[in-house]
Amino acid sequence: MLTEADLAGLRFALNLQGLETVTLGGELAVRAERFLQMMSHAHSITSLHLDGSYISQDKGDVVCRRVASLNWDDSIAYRFARSLKTLRLTHIHLDIMPSDMPSPLRLRSLTLDDISVEAGSIEDLLYESWAPLRHLSISSSSPQSREELLLPLLECCEKLESLSYEACGVSTHGDIFEQDLPALSLIQELRLFDVDLNPQTLAVISRSCRALVKLSVLGRAPQLNVKDWIELLRSGALPSLRILQTCSGHNQPPTGFCRWSEETCHELRSACAARNIAVACV
Repeated sequence: MLTEADLAGLRFALNLQGLETVTLGGELAVRAERFLQMMSHAHSITSLHLDGSYISQDKGDVVCRRVASLNWDDSIAYRFARSLKTLRLTHIHLDIMPSDMPSPLRLRSLTLDDISVEAGSIEDLLYESWAPLRHLSISSSSPQSREELLLPLLECCEKLESLSYEACGVSTHGDIFEQDLPALSLIQELRLFDVDLNPQTLAVISRSCRALVKLSVLGRAPQLNVKDWIELLRSGALPSLRILQTCSGHNQPPTGFCRWSEETCHELRSACAARNIAVACV
């Protein structure tokens, strides 16, 4: 628990003029809006990170009383409207108050690390002001993250340049790319971790994301073998691709993860070299 002395020191630190980057973690991520409202010079802050990682672990009864949380409303949005460009929320329970006016924020980058929306909808975080967003990163261990976070945000964001999605330990299929989402057409960098992809899904990605310059498909869920990658490359798909990152193996049901041989990895490197694509098998 924070003491009076702690709070006095915190008020002093949060009201220093010229702050540009702020991270609040631990106890400061509990009802974090309290501490955001302490800031008198929030207009200079360009990057804000609320990190509930250090209190998100189960500690018996304590976890019931101390939950990292943020009550997001118009007052917070207007407090940071002048300069905030990067927002990262980590292990936060989020309550989003609905708004009837467009958000004043003009974020360029949004990172959501294993958050849960307890009230409201994620679209209202930047209500009717998603157009400036260029970089979106979502990681989640919740099976509902695809429907509750990824899909709604891709429908809001039409000018994304990069997208990262990590399905941490949950079964997530890549069929999201089969939907008509304008945001996909402009994406230059796509990173997928533990998303179940097959050759058909990869073909859909190549048609939907033709502007891709960098593609990363990682984790043990993808069912893409070297032959699938080579066929894609030789087809001329993804004409702008310059960097490819994959795992050195693929998911092969029902046996599980099958690791590629060095000879197999060499075949992939040769196919990439023919397209002037840098490749890394990790």
